[in-house]
Amino acid sequence: MTRFTKLLSLASITSIVGISYYSYFINSNGYYYTHSQWKKVNDNVKSILDKNRQIPPFQDKLEMLQNQEARNVLVRPRIEIMKDIWNKSVRNSVEWIFSLGG
Repeated sequence: MTRFTKLLSLASITSIVGISYYSYFINSNGYYYTHSQWKKVNDNVKSILDKNRQIPPFQDKLEMLQNQEARNVLVRPRIEIMKDIWNKSVRNSVEWIFSLGG
């Protein structure tokens, strides 16, 4: 029984991956891949590394930073940051679950 279960789980995972690959790349002629943010970032990095595109100078941003006035920065403990991240992920999960119902 365990071999059958392993084979069944492997077959289901393989079919899910195959179906997603087909729908993502082949069925839509790669529309989602060519318009994805990941591909845009990858193309930008590749063009900079191939020296087809120059990195814009940071002089304008440096002048902007120098013209700004000094501000106080509040440093929060890591545990508070982790709590906020946890709460946000729980809220997103609950919203996703509720979105399935209606």
